[in-house]
Amino acid sequence: MEHLSGYGGCDKEKLRLLAFGCNLYGQLTDDPDWSIETNWKTTEVDTDWFKNGNTDRNDTPAEPIREPSLFTSVDTPTVVMTARESMRVLYVGSHSICVERDGNIYLRGLLSTYAPGNSRKTRELAVPLPPGVQTCNVTKAFGTRWAFLGLILSDGSVYTFSLTDWSFTILRCAATENPVDDIQINRLGDICFLYSPFSEETRAGGSIIRIYPPLPSITKHLYDASLQSLITGSISPISTFHLKTDYPSEGVSKKVIFKSISSTSTGFVALTSNGNIYTYGDQRFNSLGRPPDAVITSIAGANAQGWGQVTALEGIVINQIGANPGGHVQGALAEDGTVYIWGGDGTENINTSLEPRSKGGEEDEEVVMVDIVHPHGSEPVGFDGVYVGEDYVVLAEEESRYLWVSGGSDMGQTGFGSDYRCLPTALGVDEEIKKRKGVWRRLDLGMIEGRWRITKVDCGSGYNLVLLDSNISA
Repeated sequence: MEHLSGYGGCDKEKLRLLAFGCNLYGQLTDDPDWSIETNWKTTEVDTDWFKNGNTDRNDTPAEPIREPSLFTSVDTPTVVMTARESMRVLYVGSHSICVERDGNIYLRGLLSTYAPGNSRKTRELAVPLPPGVQTCNVTKAFGTRWAFLGLILSDGSVYTFSLTDWSFTILRCAATENPVDDIQINRLGDICFLYSPFSEETRAGGSIIRIYPPLPSITKHLYDASLQSLITGSISPISTFHLKTDYPSEGVSKKVIFKSISSTSTGFVALTSNGNIYTYGDQRFNSLGRPPDAVITSIAGANAQGWGQVTALEGIVINQIGANPGGHVQGALAEDGTVYIWGGDGTENINTSLEPRSKGGEEDEEVVMVDIVHPHGSEPVGFDGVYVGEDYVVLAEEESRYLWVSGGSDMGQTGFGSDYRCLPTALGVDEEIKKRKGVWRRLDLGMIEGRWRITKVDCGSGYNLVLLDSNISA
């Protein structure tokens, strides 16, 4: 097994990965020999926790009991990885990350300590790819907050990861009969498949999203969760959203397709090619950006049960969406560089019924435009990236030189140390406290001056990863 060299391990590096925040399991450590020596104990997993209509959002499947001495944090943005040619963060979980670097796939953090033969419990190991598969074929990775589940290739095939065997195997089942573009899994265990618009099923145009209920092979497992239930069980989707509409573009009629999907704690958000946003989720939480009963009632040939459009942003061309499978906050980046956020902290409607509310009288959940005046002028700041953590948001300022952060900072995840902070959209927070603790702060990454530019930010559970590229012209 091969481990990856950290900062300083590459000559002439073209890419760097910065990290800051909670480093409980060594996923942010730049020392390749860092190891976990503690014998982990796992509490019993309650597989019925998500079925309780009144469950608290903090009730999650069990996680290991850790020794207090293991808790560490990276207080300031630090280079933890470098690469000569290529680097991508493919998966970010609560305790582990998956990174493609210079032609290899690596798992870093807690999961690598469970690899067979890793007696030293080193926190980073390479995972061999199947014969004939190269990293250039890998487009995405997916998993739960606790388990890394697999890879998606450019041809739409899906390879699942086995923690026991430390290997990948192609997934063949009804859910993967058509090419897959993305897979997202929320905290409840619901699985959202985005299918390629060029699949056999959508040859007439449009694109399809299917949501499957929680799988036993996920809910009954923690780190070794899998998609095995899709193979061995007769699992049917609970919602199928098929877009078949046209929209005019420069005088030409174009098919609307789904551009991307993201997961929230209890739902999903989807972006279409014409810039519209649709949300799916649990009405107990203010995370839909729309009234809970404002759902799609009829689309020809589709059962879009549970999906509804965020009409507050209708007419605004959205280029990017952001969400986090551990939280309820969502963000959207418009074509003109404006950012919008919505969603509460997940506690305000915790005890409401799962049954649909009576229609009428529902108000739109507030969708807020981020309005920040540039510190060296009077013009509003424009952005080219929005990234969402469990209870915080990170924005990349235009020209990719600075980050703006707001929200939870109890684990140092916003780069300003550990203290109480909240988002401007936080509910149930005193307005005076919100004015002081819900402000946006500009994170100055002095180390990226010169040729380095921010290309992507990934938000984990109390930590962030910032990818820097030196190949981008100033």
